Amino acid sequence: MPDRFPASIDTPPFGLTGWLVDPARNKITKAGRDVQLEPRLMHVLVCLASRQGEVLSRRELIDAVWSDTVVNEDALTRAVSDLRRAFRADRDTPEIIETIRKGGYCLVAAIEPSTRQSGTKQPAPLPPIPESEGKNRRQRLALILILLTFIAVIALSFLPMLNDPPLSTALRGRPLTNLPGTEQRPALSPDGSRLAYSRDAGEGRGLDIYIEQCDGGPPLRLTSETGHELCPAWSPTGGSIAYFGIGERSGIYVIPALGGAARWIADFDGGANGLDWSPDGKLLALSAACEGGGTTCIALLNVETGERRLLSNPSEAHAYDIDPAWSPDGSRVAFTRTLDNFHETLHLVEVDTSRETELTTGVGKIFGLDWTRDGRHIIYGGAEQGDAQLWRLTLADGSRTRLPCQSEVALRPGLATNADRLVFEGHATDINIEVLDWRDPDSRTHPIVGSTRSDFRPRFSPSGERLAFISARSGTRELWVAAVDGSAARQVSHFEGPPIAGLSWSPDSGRIAVALLVAGRFQVRILELEGARVSIPHIADEDERVLLWSRDGRWLYLATGSERNPDVRRVTPDGTRSEDMNWPALVGLCESRTGELFSLGWDGVIGRWSEQDGSWVELCGSRPGEHLGLAVVRGGLLCSRGHLGRTYLELLAEGSREPEIIRELPRGSDRDLSISADGCTVALTRVMAESDIILVEDFH
Repeated sequence: MPDRFPASIDTPPFGLTGWLVDPARNKITKAGRDVQLEPRLMHVLVCLASRQGEVLSRRELIDAVWSDTVVNEDALTRAVSDLRRAFRADRDTPEIIETIRKGGYCLVAAIEPSTRQSGTKQPAPLPPIPESEGKNRRQRLALILILLTFIAVIALSFLPMLNDPPLSTALRGRPLTNLPGTEQRPALSPDGSRLAYSRDAGEGRGLDIYIEQCDGGPPLRLTSETGHELCPAWSPTGGSIAYFGIGERSGIYVIPALGGAARWIADFDGGANGLDWSPDGKLLALSAACEGGGTTCIALLNVETGERRLLSNPSEAHAYDIDPAWSPDGSRVAFTRTLDNFHETLHLVEVDTSRETELTTGVGKIFGLDWTRDGRHIIYGGAEQGDAQLWRLTLADGSRTRLPCQSEVALRPGLATNADRLVFEGHATDINIEVLDWRDPDSRTHPIVGSTRSDFRPRFSPSGERLAFISARSGTRELWVAAVDGSAARQVSHFEGPPIAGLSWSPDSGRIAVALLVAGRFQVRILELEGARVSIPHIADEDERVLLWSRDGRWLYLATGSERNPDVRRVTPDGTRSEDMNWPALVGLCESRTGELFSLGWDGVIGRWSEQDGSWVELCGSRPGEHLGLAVVRGGLLCSRGHLGRTYLELLAEGSREPEIIRELPRGSDRDLSISADGCTVALTRVMAESDIILVEDFH
């Protein structure tokens, strides 16, 4: 067995399940589709390929790939998961890497010879490195790391901020809008003199499109229909604006930029998720339903004829392609591919060939994108762990640079095609936990654990004495516990920053299970409240989100994989046993006092599962809107639903097939909810956001 793994740069191209793997270029290609891999991902693949069919231990791979840094096993788990996702860009690709429980990983796919050679000259193989020399090298590396750490500390005493990726010079902007309400989806006219945006004035009439002169003057309301008008897109001449209209006749409309009658041109079926006009003025790029449904792709719509052509092709189940943006020369469209709430990537697709390239990998959210005038960079709003900020992606080398600005949250950038101007949404948010008595129609929500920082995702304990929630009041988002009335709040976790997704109490109210973002994947952690000890039930190769801790304490129910189309698994809290559940995809799970399990799907389908015979019965069919919260109450099931910008609390009574709307929740109410032990009080998160459009002059 060799003592050294080959380096990526020294490895010639090879085939793998129909893909061409080019290690020197950190790229895999199949049927015209390119996927760019991070160097460490390629190094993991090369190591596995060098011993195809053999089991490589986690320690071997970590020592080989991360020899220059100190990481734990989560980094390798994340890398293998990202490799699997990259190769699954083709639905027909079989399993490539197998996980060997308590062993490591094995490349099970056969390696195929490649007729294509890398453009990089291949050096002669290096001799094996003796173990003693490897030990000395690691000792020297440790001394170097200590020295570098000392230098970094000295440098930080002189530099106010040192970040990776690098920082650009801070953007200096001025607010273009400052009225009450929210302004969103800004779009600059081609010459940069005018701004179009959607605004919700808080009057209950929905979103309308406004136009404003960038150099001053009152805004012009361009639309005033009942419903929502959003995602304005300028024609290349600046004479017209296309937009989505949601109301009595939903569709894509075009209206003169100076005002007048709007012209309906087409239906849309992929959601109002971005609209952009081609440089020649003939086509609109938008998000549309893929053939067969279940996903959305980028489509091109002929403005005059209404003909539509699908352009992108998301191969992952329940992936969504949104927010298209044309390149200045009209040859390519950039867009966001959404797998779930924490996995979004930037892609390019060529208009003539539909050839796709993945520009970013990893974890994070993307909030809008646009091209610079020269076509060399993409500016986008992105959030990896904290709040969203603006980033510049350089297409030539894939490097990213953060563009700091004065706004707490910056997203949805828009650039003028013929002027050096940039606009973006600047947000200020206030996130609080509020409660109400859902049985009393006159009851109003009121804060329960107020602070000056964000508090969200409340969960009542089974004992009825405590309330768990996530808060940023310590500077990072941590798990906190308070008395049931919100008093005596105390911090119980010290994760120091990684996002937390989902939490559930143990039946004895002594422990809390959470999903913590570790090395790019959500992994389950169990936190003991007394002593704050953290245990790890098991290590998974894919995302896991906590749905429920069973009342008998035997099982943790987890949603695994894609957030939109998850599988359901249950594991014992000590990790010694795991079972896959043959259930429909769901987002919510709750349990009655008698042990019955009720599930809620993304489409609003509510079902009941019986452990005695393993059957699943549908109680309520699909409904329009977005669904998340589900709780057992006396007389039925309480659920929440968001639809057309509003959130409703609904009750599915026992024996009924149709939920009844109990009340509309206040503006900004999140659909996630928790019910108190006595079944009377609902706790929910309420987000109060104000946004303005910020203009940056002389943006280069």
